[in-house]
Amino acid sequence: MIKEITAHELNPETFIKERVKEVQEAVGDGTAINALSG
Repeated sequence: MIKEITAHELNPETFIKERVKEVQEAVGDGTAINALSG
């Protein structure tokens, strides 16, 4: 799901912790590869 986060709502520390948790839950003991362009 895509949700817009405005600068006013953004708490970088919380955002990073939440995204890390989501990736850990999705990947489990596997390996995640991330690519970023731009």
